[in-house]
Amino acid sequence: MRFLNAAGEVVYANPSPFFYIWQGSWMLPGETYALSACVCFWTGGLEQQEWESLELIAQLQVATDLAYTLDVEFTVGEFFSLADAHLGGSGLGAEVTLVNRSAHVLESVPTLVFARDLDGRYIGMASFGNAVASFTENIGIQPGDTASGVVVNDIDYYDGPMTYEARAIGILADLSPTDAPVAPAGTPIADWMGVPIMPGALNGGEAEGGYRFATPASIDEVKSFYEATLVELGYGLSISGEDSGVAFQLFEKGSTTVIIGVLPAAEHNLVQITVTP
Repeated sequence: MRFLNAAGEVVYANPSPFFYIWQGSWMLPGETYALSACVCFWTGGLEQQEWESLELIAQLQVATDLAYTLDVEFTVGEFFSLADAHLGGSGLGAEVTLVNRSAHVLESVPTLVFARDLDGRYIGMASFGNAVASFTENIGIQPGDTASGVVVNDIDYYDGPMTYEARAIGILADLSPTDAPVAPAGTPIADWMGVPIMPGALNGGEAEGGYRFATPASIDEVKSFYEATLVELGYGLSISGEDSGVAFQLFEKGSTTVIIGVLPAAEHNLVQITVTP
């Protein structure tokens, strides 16, 4: 950021021109963000300069080494007074819910809550955070995992009515080649938590909070089997797609969620079943 005088000459330049987006935040293609900066000449001991215009130069560097998914659900409820709810503080808070809708184990779920006025003008970042399963242990967020809590509105410079926009991404857990998923060596069972195991399964067992088995069936055959079978059991297919090479289906019946993930493997495909009651 540079201050220019009437002749276009630079009379002041920001001595710390770098702004970093850390792992708990992000900018996806096509997104627009607001940036504010404050220069305090008097308190900084600087001589006040005559300036007429500002110039902002942004040279962005693309982050290519972070695997993420957009298949996460982040909902924000109505904001309420923290004091009236006896939760401490004097500001506003809102209940939030996070759900891992992907077929992947996630390292964390960074979240953002944007605030706008009733005319749609950007006011600021009401809240931001990075949800993890544990700060002390390497515990991943499993497919279908749900969490809830309260976020605090950090905007204290605007007292008018605001609308909010919630966004989130899921940071994939790092699976090194030695941690590549494999099917347990047990004999496949008939069903797991009410979900049938596909006929022809070669071996299987409980793994990563669900049930995993190997099958010679193709990805399309696995998806067709579970769509027909679970619909017959009263489930509805909510989401079907592919994320980072993993095909997945999400079925729901009442409060129960079933996620079927198909992981391509060298010899046989691996099927991961996760049930969230």
